[in-house]
Amino acid sequence: VEGLFLLGSYPADDLSSSSLKVVSVWASEDGLATREDRENTTELLPASTSYVMIEGGNHAGFGTYGPQAEDGERSITLDEQHRLTREAIIGLLEQVTPP
Repeated sequence: VEGLFLLGSYPADDLSSSSLKVVSVWASEDGLATREDRENTTELLPASTSYVMIEGGNHAGFGTYGPQAEDGERSITLDEQHRLTREAIIGLLEQVTPP
């Protein structure tokens, strides 16, 4: 394993000394994986971790499973959140996949 992408989530274990390439994608209106969660867990990730904030996105927008209790309201379309999420994932894959 060379890379890890986190979508509205964070690690349970300390990965800070690993050589993983990590992208951590968050949504500004996420009511389940909050800004506080991100701030409280950054020390568990490698210093080189890339963070992507999807402005206007919410937790449910990382999938297509419908509204989630306590989640915020998305102010962008589901398609837009999916597009921005794909871009973040592709960026990481380009770092870990040989040309």
